[in-house]
Amino acid sequence: DQGIKGVVIKLGKKFAEISLIDKNTIKAGAATLDRKISNFAMENEISSLEFLSCIPGSIGGAVIMNSGCYGYDISHVLSSIDVIDILECKEKEIFKEEIDFYYRGTSLPNHFIITSVNLKKRRTNQSKFLLLVD
Repeated sequence: DQGIKGVVIKLGKKFAEISLIDKNTIKAGAATLDRKISNFAMENEISSLEFLSCIPGSIGGAVIMNSGCYGYDISHVLSSIDVIDILECKEKEIFKEEIDFYYRGTSLPNHFIITSVNLKKRRTNQSKFLLLVD
């Protein structure tokens, strides 16, 4: 093990909080576990986030990797992210439209630290039900 050439940042408990912005939008700290967000969405009757229940890890990493399964990925439900730009030493809000998403990746630069995400219920014209059983 040669260690890590750089800085390791661990987001604490305050970065794992979840709240409702409105009846269709969740704000979650970047350290919040994907499954916890899926459960919170279910408890608050927000659909389209069920796929997160089977993705290991936190929502910040899920955004960076454009994580997904069962035909859904983060790009379908992301509204915006809050980041710290370590080059400019300032906080920024980045909207979904400013991010290029591709299979298991995004165009987000390495000098952004995601602190929170806003997830919104996916609008769809068709009925699609996804049942996940433990």
